[in-house]
Amino acid sequence: MSDPLKQKTYQPCGDLWIEQPAGTVVDNYRRWLDLDAAVCVSDYRVGDVTYTREAFASHPARAIVARLRADKPGRVDCRVRLSSVHRDAAATVGGGGRITLRGQVEEGGIRFEAVAQVEAKGGTVTADGDAVRVTGADEVVVRLVAATNFRTWQDISGDPSARCADLMKAALAQPFGALLAAHQADHRALFRRVAIDLGRKPAAEKPTDERIAAFRGGDDPHLAALVFQYGRYLLIGASRAGGQPANLQGIWNDLLKPTWDSKYTCNINTEMNYWPALSANLAECQTPLFDALDDLAVSGVVTAKEHYGAHGWVVHHNFDLWRGSAPINAAFHGDDPLVHRRPPGRPSRRDDGDLRHETRCRGRSRCGPAQGAVARNGERRPEESVKSHKDDFVAQSEAASRLQRRVHAAYTNAIATTRCAAGGHPGARGAPKAKWAERTLLGKPGKGGAMLRFVAFLRGVNPMNAKMVELKRCFEGAGFTDVKTVLSSGNVVFNARAAPEAVLERKAEATMAKQLGRTFHTIMRPADVLHELIEADPYATFRLPVNAKRVVTFLREPHTGKLSLPIEVDGACILAMNGREIFTAYVPNPRGPVFMTLIEKAFGTKVTTRTWDTVKKCATA
Repeated sequence: MSDPLKQKTYQPCGDLWIEQPAGTVVDNYRRWLDLDAAVCVSDYRVGDVTYTREAFASHPARAIVARLRADKPGRVDCRVRLSSVHRDAAATVGGGGRITLRGQVEEGGIRFEAVAQVEAKGGTVTADGDAVRVTGADEVVVRLVAATNFRTWQDISGDPSARCADLMKAALAQPFGALLAAHQADHRALFRRVAIDLGRKPAAEKPTDERIAAFRGGDDPHLAALVFQYGRYLLIGASRAGGQPANLQGIWNDLLKPTWDSKYTCNINTEMNYWPALSANLAECQTPLFDALDDLAVSGVVTAKEHYGAHGWVVHHNFDLWRGSAPINAAFHGDDPLVHRRPPGRPSRRDDGDLRHETRCRGRSRCGPAQGAVARNGERRPEESVKSHKDDFVAQSEAASRLQRRVHAAYTNAIATTRCAAGGHPGARGAPKAKWAERTLLGKPGKGGAMLRFVAFLRGVNPMNAKMVELKRCFEGAGFTDVKTVLSSGNVVFNARAAPEAVLERKAEATMAKQLGRTFHTIMRPADVLHELIEADPYATFRLPVNAKRVVTFLREPHTGKLSLPIEVDGACILAMNGREIFTAYVPNPRGPVFMTLIEKAFGTKVTTRTWDTVKKCATA
């Protein structure tokens, strides 16, 4: 079902090599990572000289910076070069100690560039093939920047050379000390929010590799605290605003074909990367994940529509840099993204609820849920197995317990969150799904036992262009049962087996075209959704004139444009928007239905509008 069939692999850029001559005897070698300073340090002694290397990755500078020093002047010698595992990548050396690496991942795809600038205090700096050689220096500083042509998942028109030039110019404008100070201030603003002390025993004085080996049988609570802080350090380093979320191997992947493609395995691994974010007081580090969800709320709309004929959006087992969302597994993501941010003007987690709402099904099989209960389809459950035609055991169900509970939780939490955001108002965005949360596990979906009750609102129908008895025959001809028409404005109520609204709409329109020689734009809603809409009463919070008329406009797709509500013109006022329903009130005047002009200007003509009283009559028909 996936298109493309395989998602892309997270790729490394290149390697920075800093090679120093090996002494005949090296003593006192140490290497450590200072979690608080976010600096990796190593030092060692050759003869009577002690050498020190320091390196850090600066988020403010978007650069990696390394410094080599010796405790005696003129004793630092090194060779610096860049390389990449990509076959068509190549490094060149320019003047002034600069090395440039350029390459591309594949034709027409990501192009990348990395630039290393070598500066020496004292000594000489010369070109040495594809490397830069430093001889007899007191100190060497290497600044490294990198960039690609990636702008967004839909745009790779960036200029990596221009980006690198800007980054390097800014990095060269600051001495090593200033770069280090800015880096540590940025890092410590996050890292020092949390301190943990589990006690310190003699084992804490040993090297880390020995502590890990002895941890199972030893007494080293400090190592547990250290690992906790190390996890915070990794999230700070891997997930910052403006970048990509932390994936499987993270930014440390060095392979062209890493395990599981180093993608975002969002049936559990992506979530695991971010589970500690809040408890570790690193809420800002979730921003790249939320940004990726914003993107998926766009790409996932196509998948939801093409694979399920449903509104809303969906993402399955994996996604990648290009925000692939094609079907593999069931929903698994937690509730934190909904709680912490709802992207303004973008498809939201509420639209994910639309998808789940529209792809529910009734239990029909012997091993499915109780007759009449609403079930989520397309899931495997471990508690029940049957033999396949290959004589092996499989477990396939329309209502696996774990998924039922997740969908139930998704509805419940979405409702609670949207009501909370609206100050507890029961008509808040998302509230119409309230009863479905309960019926996911309990109850019956509606009248008629095996059927759901739907209401079809047809646009542009009046007694002059369509007879209600003809519309009734059309819907019966489409296979719907217990068909009724309400008033003469094109409202048809019927029973049908659970299916996405889009599927039922197409079936009704096709039958009208065949039997009547014309069709009417049709928008459908489950009757239960209308009941819940009526119970929520979105007009209740507005102070309307006594003679104001209330009308509801129905859309097929949620409106994604930016609107500043309310919008008022000549006594007509668009009051509120609830996904695919628009609530308007107007005071009748001699100029006629001004509200229709207002609505169509804001939402287009592929909509249909009914009075609040008509909606009530249809819901109970």
